[in-house]
Amino acid sequence: MKLRRVGLSFCAALLVATSAQAFRVDRFTPQGEVARVNQAHARFSEDMVPFGAQDLPAPFEVDCAQRGAGRWLNAREWIYQFERDLAPGTDCRFRLKEGLHALAGSGVQGRSGFAFNTGGPAIARSIPWGGARIEEEQPFVLVLTGPAVRATLLENAWCQVQGVADRVPIALVSEADRATLLDHLQLRAVAERTVIARCKQRLPAGAKMTFVWGRGIEALRDGKPTGIVTRSVQRVQYTVRPEFRATLQCTRENAKAACTPVAPLRLVFTTPVARTMAEGIVLRMPQGLRRPYFASDDREVVVREVRFKGPFPGLSEARIELPADFADADARRLVNAQAFPLRVALADLPPLLKFPAATFGIVELAKDAALPVTLRHVEPEFTPGTGALPANAGEIRVLKL
Repeated sequence: MKLRRVGLSFCAALLVATSAQAFRVDRFTPQGEVARVNQAHARFSEDMVPFGAQDLPAPFEVDCAQRGAGRWLNAREWIYQFERDLAPGTDCRFRLKEGLHALAGSGVQGRSGFAFNTGGPAIARSIPWGGARIEEEQPFVLVLTGPAVRATLLENAWCQVQGVADRVPIALVSEADRATLLDHLQLRAVAERTVIARCKQRLPAGAKMTFVWGRGIEALRDGKPTGIVTRSVQRVQYTVRPEFRATLQCTRENAKAACTPVAPLRLVFTTPVARTMAEGIVLRMPQGLRRPYFASDDREVVVREVRFKGPFPGLSEARIELPADFADADARRLVNAQAFPLRVALADLPPLLKFPAATFGIVELAKDAALPVTLRHVEPEFTPGTGALPANAGEIRVLKL
């Protein structure tokens, strides 16, 4: 009985020792779905090859559409370097070779197979870029990480528009428009993985809009569906440009008052206007026409406003007239064109007490020195007389005009 117990104990110890000596794959990357892959990496729990040895056999059988080459980094680490980054829709599998043993002779324990794929096609670059201001019928140029199955992208990509409850479907542009855009943007080299689409509905001016690249878009490889689809959602956000409108802005004593005649009149646009077009705007007054004022050093090709310098005659009316073909830089007509010619009511000149305009003046320190002033609409209680100058400056007599 004692011998039998000893024999059983010895066998159990031998099994434990053998299990402890079995090697395993401690780490394998990547696994699952990974968008960008250029190599695979494995780390073993035991020394697998002699340190510093070269040209040793690979530990894995590799099944992948993209070719590559493997090598040992050290006695426990092995990498497989692909010739180039894997395209979307690529499925790779790595399995330990039959009969593989560690350097000490132990066999494998645990998992022997590993797999990953690069998922469906994703947006690598968008034109216009995210956050840009877009047109109402904007074409979206999407450079993908790889080709996509057309039917799946039309079904699973859409426009999300502020104020519109339902998804707005997308439609691909015509072949003629596609060719023009590819040439203009110099994208012929990546034409196979470039999608150009529009929202099927005209976008409302000033609205927030999101182009959604949804789940379920299938990857193409060598012109054939791969069965591998997108599992995450990408969103590219935009703002639709506002409608083209012109608005008068002027200084007023209150919201209901007429424009102050001593301050400039400004015609402000919601979208840029070519300066050559803006120069044709005139302010018609009983005394004649006035043209917009532009600073001598202003070299802008487009402008957001025009300004007419004051002062203007008080208690009068002026009209802002636009050229017959007036439009913004995108050739859009004003939505409030019916308001023009725009009548501008001018208020009375405000009260004024001022010294003559000059870069400098001289007031003699002698007695009875005087300096003329201009008075306008000053209260009746005001009595012209003598006012004190700063210390040691004598006196100034205000002359009644």
